[in-house]
Amino acid sequence: MRFLFLPFLLAFIFIAISSCQKNANSWNVNPDIDKINISIKSAAGWCAPGDSLFINKKKTDYTYFPSSCSDEGKLTTNNTNATQWAELIALLDIEKFKEIDLDECGVCFDGVDERIIISQGKFSHSIKFYNLNNEKLKPMKDFIYKLYEIRAGFKK
Repeated sequence: MRFLFLPFLLAFIFIAISSCQKNANSWNVNPDIDKINISIKSAAGWCAPGDSLFINKKKTDYTYFPSSCSDEGKLTTNNTNATQWAELIALLDIEKFKEIDLDECGVCFDGVDERIIISQGKFSHSIKFYNLNNEKLKPMKDFIYKLYEIRAGFKK
């Protein structure tokens, strides 16, 4: 009887380990780029101005906040530029983005935080950073620069 228990226990442990997911971010993301939503929001300490950009294949929303201590801002909505969208999506490696675990706090010492959120269906992952030179951001730098470029077009 005792000899039967050990193989049963080992089989149970193997099944339990192999059926576990690595983490919540291992959700599958549908490769349908038409349904991806991307946003970047800046926030600064001392209620300084901030802004936010939301973009998907169909629309782009840019909001300027005169004070980051308020949700009141000036919203501009446009149809998404197809060329900008194609360039942005070409730079997005969603698997690499999902691997980034970053939650810095620049506003904690009067800096500026950037929060990027990528979502699609039930999947959503965000990163928050104040230092673009953080090593963890290296695989996504070109993507982030493209987001900055799109956002800068609204600041003119």
